[in-house]
Formats: sequence, C-alpha cells, structure tokens
Amino acid sequence: MRDGNRQNDGRGGARPKPPGIRRPPSPKRSPAEILALRIAELQRTAGLPAALARVVAAGRVDLNEVLTRLARVDEVARLMSVHKLDKALASQVAMGLVDLERVLSRRRMAAHIAEFRERDALVEAIGAGEQVLGLHGREVFRGRVTEVRPYEVVVVDTAGGDERVIHKTAVKFLATAEAWQKARKAMTWDAERKRAEVQPILRPQDRFGCSNTRLGEAWVGAVPVRLTLLEGEVFVGKVSWVARWDFGLATRGATVVILRHALANFGDET
Repeated sequence: MRDGNRQNDGRGGARPKPPGIRRPPSPKRSPAEILALRIAELQRTAGLPAALARVVAAGRVDLNEVLTRLARVDEVARLMSVHKLDKALASQVAMGLVDLERVLSRRRMAAHIAEFRERDALVEAIGAGEQVLGLHGREVFRGRVTEVRPYEVVVVDTAGGDERVIHKTAVKFLATAEAWQKARKAMTWDAERKRAEVQPILRPQDRFGCSNTRLGEAWVGAVPVRLTLLEGEVFVGKVSWVARWDFGLATRGATVVILRHALANFGDET
C-alpha cells in the first residue's frame, strides 16, 4: 500500500492531534476601569462612601485607618445622643483620652450638689419631733428645734421643757431620736482627741478642708468612709447626700447629719 493511502494498522505511531481550540483574548482593562472596580468593591464590602472608597482605592489612605475613623464618628454620635455630651467631650471619650464613667460620675455629682446645696438639716428639724444633737463639750442633747437663726439654733429640752439658744458651731451632729438609737451603737472614739480640750473653730479658713468634690465623690462611689469630729467622735458609713453646711451619713440603717464645721478628719474606710 502506498504511503499516501496508508491506514493505521495497529502497529503504533503518533496519533494525529485534534485541532486546537483557541480562546478569545481577555479584554485589557484600563487603569480607570480597574480603579472603578476597586471603588465598587470597597463600597460593597466595607460600606465606604464613594469619596472615601476612591481615596482608599487610589492608595492614598489605608483601609483600616478609614474604618477606624468611621467607627469613631459613629461612637461620637452615639455618645452625644445617649449621654448628651458635647461634640468635643464625646470625641475625647471616643479616642480614649477621657474616661466616660468619670465624666458621668462628675455630672451626677454636680447635679446632686446643685440640688441639695441649700438644704439645711437644722431648718428641716423644726417641727420634726424629738432630735438628738451632738453638742460641743461632748454633750448629747435631746429636744425639739423651734427656730434657726443666722448663727444660732433655738431648742427646747425634752425632759425639762427649758429653752436654749446654741451657737451653730457648737452643733456637731444631728439625728432623729429613732435614728440615734441605731447610730449611737456605731459611734466610737479617737482616744487622743477624746482627751484633748478643743473649742469650736469659728473661722472657715481654719477648719478641716473637705470640699464638695471630695464628699461628692464619696457619694457617687457609695464607698464606706470614716470621719472623725473635733472632740473625737468617730463614725463609719456612706455619704447619702451633700449640702453646703452639712451632709448625711448612712450608718447601721440610720442617717446621722454631720455638720461640716465639726470635721477633724475624713477618708475612705480601709
């Protein structure tokens, strides 16, 4: 058989290759098209606005940095809405420069002090039944408060009915008769001060410094405090309210009013 008419006789030899399938070449995208695709992807996956997606796609800003900024903007808006902070303070909180709990505590403290600032426990005691007054000279007086003058308190002794006029600086603490039954069991003494003879301190600048902020922080934190009065009485409890001239101390399930001019020491109970 001639070569031109030769057929496969099963003795081997190369098989003819099938005709190749040519794929059409991929269209070449321009830089502008690539940028547009990247922008669309950032908008879809990261939720970026078009303007931010463009600068990120162009490589001018890092994506993580942009996402951090957006999260901060959202947090500032939330703080302003939920906690009524101004934008500057909300931004400082969002950046971690200011502690939110401290901001809120100071706000609560300022609101409390503003509300109770003009409260006067001696005035409130008028017509409120029998009161127990801790007086200078380590006297515990039982009676009714009938009048409060600018610098004096008028009281009537429960036992004898005698009227007394007492200078306000001589009053160290105050409680209802019922509250004193509980609170007196918690009162102890500072031995050194109990032995000393001291007089009321008339000039405010000479008294123990215990600011509204110090008392307010104790009230906000609800932490036990220990206080000592000029003649040695010691009370432990929690500040229940703060006013200009006095403050409440919750101890043994009762409240004792402490006159601020009688303080000798004040601090956390450790």
